[in-house]
Amino acid sequence: MRRPSFLPAVTLFVLGTVNLTAADTLRVSRVTGVDSFVLEDGSTIGLLGITKPDGTGVTTAACVEHLRGLIEGKQVLLERDTTVIDVEGKVPQRLVYLDGTLINLQMITDGYARPSSTPHQLSGSFAAAHTAARTAGVGAWSVREAPPTRISARNDSESSTSRQCSGTTQRGTRCKRMTTDGSGRCWQH
Repeated sequence: MRRPSFLPAVTLFVLGTVNLTAADTLRVSRVTGVDSFVLEDGSTIGLLGITKPDGTGVTTAACVEHLRGLIEGKQVLLERDTTVIDVEGKVPQRLVYLDGTLINLQMITDGYARPSSTPHQLSGSFAAAHTAARTAGVGAWSVREAPPTRISARNDSESSTSRQCSGTTQRGTRCKRMTTDGSGRCWQH
């Protein structure tokens, strides 16, 4: 007696919930987030395994703009990861290739995304790229400029050469005033 096989039915159900097979080449209409975009047919797709970076070097808008520059208006190859199951009602997650470059990994390498907690076949590569991007200080991991210093009433030459007065007060202690005078004494001494 043969056992019924449920695998083909499950496969049809899973693939039937989205209009994508294992790999499709489609044009990107517009980028909608750090890890999502819309195709020309109106389908929304997520980039598998990435999310917004937690570094302070870039804004979310800069990350979206970076992804726009990479894929918007271009033909991309969408590949399904066999370890991730599409769920009805949720945005399907795909590995996105453009001219042989894995865009998901490129976003991490450039410092405009970090690996998400979704387990997939390339998790190890994504984690290694994330570590390399942080070490190199690119994108979100770049060192921010120091905030501007407070503007002082003194000019720069005065504040850079001033020193404590070498004079003595009536009590016999050293004067606490600052001076730029060549003698080392303030106006009072």
